[in-house]
Amino acid sequence: MRSHCEHSGSLQYQQVHTLPSAHITLHNNNSKGAPRLIGDTFIPMIPTSLVLFSLPTMSILHTLPPLTRVRVIRRPSAIIKSPYVADIEFETGEQALCHTPGLGCSGLVAPGRTVFVSCATNPLAKTQYTTQMAECEDAEGTYYVGVHPMISQAMAGQLLHRISANNTIWKSEVKLDAHTRIDFVGTTMEGKTIYVEVKNAMISHQASTVERASRRAVFPDGFRVSKQDTFSPRALKHAACLAERAVEPNTEAYLLYLVPRSDCGGGLELNVADPVYRACVAKAVNQGVKVRVFGLAFDRGGNITFTQELPFAALD
Repeated sequence: MRSHCEHSGSLQYQQVHTLPSAHITLHNNNSKGAPRLIGDTFIPMIPTSLVLFSLPTMSILHTLPPLTRVRVIRRPSAIIKSPYVADIEFETGEQALCHTPGLGCSGLVAPGRTVFVSCATNPLAKTQYTTQMAECEDAEGTYYVGVHPMISQAMAGQLLHRISANNTIWKSEVKLDAHTRIDFVGTTMEGKTIYVEVKNAMISHQASTVERASRRAVFPDGFRVSKQDTFSPRALKHAACLAERAVEPNTEAYLLYLVPRSDCGGGLELNVADPVYRACVAKAVNQGVKVRVFGLAFDRGGNITFTQELPFAALD
């Protein structure tokens, strides 16, 4: 069987030009500064010193490699029995192996679902394709959800470079100690250190019940052994690490949630089924960690667009 990727060689991610800059203001969701509530814990909303960024809404950040629309047959694959590999079927009826870096994404990459894949760029990879987007439908039409975690991570890096002061130098995947890495650390010419941990909130539990203007994404979500466990021990550790750093002098710490779907106008909420993570974030915010939520839109052509800053509804 001829591979759909044979003609492409080693495809690389393509950078696209951005629109002209325009200043918009990052604002607190609670402008009066009154505390919000998570469970029994009150959270003061702390103003941020990063108040301006030069990035217009609807600005194209990136374009994915050429995409092909396929159907997921099974995950794990019948050939490679890894949860990170799925069997996919093209519209021609041909089948192939596909890497699913975000696993099943709470049903977005599940048997019968339609996804968009790109050709693998690593010639040594065991799979020919990588999942990039899931196709979804609601009463308002078709929309697309980014399901590759590292793509959202890369978009966060682009956003940080554009929204921060020109004199901020950013490093990624910074090792803080023997057991912890943080996604981004920025240093300003004035000596301030900025810690940023990025979380990818691709899931919504309201896709079939709430209209897009009010729909919320949720974090964290996924598999856990026990209902008493957190969904993401790693996210829990990062929130606690940011809380420790936030109290240091001349330091800012941020939890940056990216929502890689255009249907969640209601913003982000922390998963009520994970009180452990909610309490950890509550403590972190009390110690000075700031939360920001940015929306991304994916289109069928693979363009990734920054849409807007979204509400952080988790503190309602």
